[in-house]
Amino acid sequence: MMVLLRLALVLGTGIMVYQAEACQPELVEDAASLVTVGYDRQRTTAMYVDTLSVDMKNKKKFASLLTPACNGRRDATVAIEIRKVGSEEWVEKARNIKITAKHYDDIKNLDPCTTYEVKVLIKPTKAGEARELSIFKVGPYYEDPKDIAISKFKGDGEQYYKDNFKAEYIQVTDSSFTVKWDPVCALGIHVFVKNVEQEDWDEALEKKIANDMKNPTTEITFDVPHCKEFEVIFEFAVDSADSQETYERELPTVISDPNQKVLKSKFEEAHKFDNISSVLEWDFTHLLDEFDCIESFSYKLVKDENGDIDPLLDGNHDSKGDEFNVSSVVSECNFGIRMNIEYETVENHVDSLVGFEEHIHKKDQKDNTISVNETNIIFEVNPCGEPDSDIVIGLSEIGRGGRELSTSILESNLAGKLLSIVHDEYQEVSILMTWILSLRGL
Repeated sequence: MMVLLRLALVLGTGIMVYQAEACQPELVEDAASLVTVGYDRQRTTAMYVDTLSVDMKNKKKFASLLTPACNGRRDATVAIEIRKVGSEEWVEKARNIKITAKHYDDIKNLDPCTTYEVKVLIKPTKAGEARELSIFKVGPYYEDPKDIAISKFKGDGEQYYKDNFKAEYIQVTDSSFTVKWDPVCALGIHVFVKNVEQEDWDEALEKKIANDMKNPTTEITFDVPHCKEFEVIFEFAVDSADSQETYERELPTVISDPNQKVLKSKFEEAHKFDNISSVLEWDFTHLLDEFDCIESFSYKLVKDENGDIDPLLDGNHDSKGDEFNVSSVVSECNFGIRMNIEYETVENHVDSLVGFEEHIHKKDQKDNTISVNETNIIFEVNPCGEPDSDIVIGLSEIGRGGRELSTSILESNLAGKLLSIVHDEYQEVSILMTWILSLRGL
C-alpha cells in the first residue's frame, strides 16, 4: 500500500510539472478591446502629445489579457513596440513590464504630428512564443478637435522645436528678409523681429500665424531698414494660436543688405576730380566702418571709350587712398573714367555697382562731316564713333518754291527709300549717286 501511495504521489507531481511547463500565455478573445492606447492624459486637464500611454480598461491588470489557465501566473511580461506609419521596422520602447501592472506611460519623445502604429506583446519569461494584440494607431494629435485645447508637452517642448524646427533666411534684400522653414508641428506660430540696437522687445516687429496643419505655413517676410542686424525669435504653441503656453526657438541673427543708392552716394562722396590738374583721387578706407552689412569689396578703375574697356588700376577695402592722373591716358576721342565696385555682404550676397564716373572731353575730337558736289555725296565718319553703328541718310529733291521734282534713279528700287551704311571705326565712306533730272514745267 505504501509503495502504491508513493507511486501515485510521483505521478501526480510529474503531471503538475508538465502542466506548469506546458502553460504558455494565451490571449483571451478580443483582448485588444480591454486596452486603451493613446496619448498620456491627466484626466480632462491635459493631453501630453509627446508621451504614449497603454492602459487596461476598468483598472484591470495586464494579466486579464490571458486566458484563465494562465492569468494568475507571473512568468510573463508585457512589451511595447512602435513604428511610424510607412516604416517597416518596429522599435521596442518598453520591455519587462510586470503582468500585474495596470498601465504604462513612460514612452516619451513622440512627434505629435506623426501617426504611430503600436504593438502590445505578452512575452513568457521562459521559453515560448510571444502573443501579440492587434495593432493600435496613435496620432496625429490634432485629429480630435475636442482635445486640442488641452494639448501640452510632458517632456521638453523647447528641445522638441530645437530638434525639429529647421529654418533658413532667403531673399535677404535691402528692405526685407524672408524666413522659410519645413512644416512644423504647431497650431500657433508667433514671430518677433528686433533690431539689435533696440534694448526692449516691446519695440519688436511681430506677426502671428494661425497654422493650418493640413496646409501649413512655411515662410514669412518682414520689411526692415537696410544694412541693419536683427534678432529673430519664434514661439510655438500646440493648442492654439493664442496660447499662453509657448515654446521658444531663437534663430541666428540676420543682416539686411545695403541700399545701392545710399552705397553709391558714399563712393561718389569719397572721390574728387580736378579738371585743371586732371588728377582723380579717392579714399574708401572708411566705408566698411559705415556699412556693417558689407563683408568686403574690391574696385577697378577702367577707361571706357565707346564700349572698349581698358583696366587702369585696381584695389580693395584694405587699400589706402589712391589717385590717378587722367592726362596719362592717350586717346583722340572723348572717353569715360569709371570706378566699378564689386562687394560681398555679410549674408554672402555678391553684387556690383558703379562707384563714380567722370567724362573726359577731348577738344580736338572730329565730328562727322558731309560734302556735296555735282555728282557725289561724301560723308566722312568721325573716327570716334561707336563701332558697328548704323549711318542712315535720307535724300529728297526739292525744286523752286518747294515743289517736288520728279527724279529718275539708275537703281529704281532705291527710289523713296533710305540708304543705310554700316561702318567700322576710322572708316571713311563715300556715297556716289548718279542721277538724271527731268525738270518739268520750268
